[in-house]
Amino acid sequence: MTNIHNLTNSFATMQVDQGREKSLSGNSPTKEAAQEFSAYVVSHLLKEASPPVNNHMLNENSTTQEIFEGLLTNEYAKVAAKQDSLGITKIVESSLLQVQEQSLGE
Repeated sequence: MTNIHNLTNSFATMQVDQGREKSLSGNSPTKEAAQEFSAYVVSHLLKEASPPVNNHMLNENSTTQEIFEGLLTNEYAKVAAKQDSLGITKIVESSLLQVQEQSLGE
């Protein structure tokens, strides 16, 4: 029974190590989740920090302007998260990998 437990732990460790290699080299599910969360955070930061965009182009209180600004902000946030401009994606990804390791170790 101990051999099966050791083998299971070894396999789980190998999977975590492979997940780390993928996350460093390409798009793993962990990295994608970290990017999505990072984009969400950056989007909210941008919405709170930025003034309305181009008031002269559209009516100041128009729904069209609100939609345009929301879409533009979300796209900026996605780019920032993908490039990891603020370092949030890397922090979230490493935290997710730590949680995965801890859950596999228990």
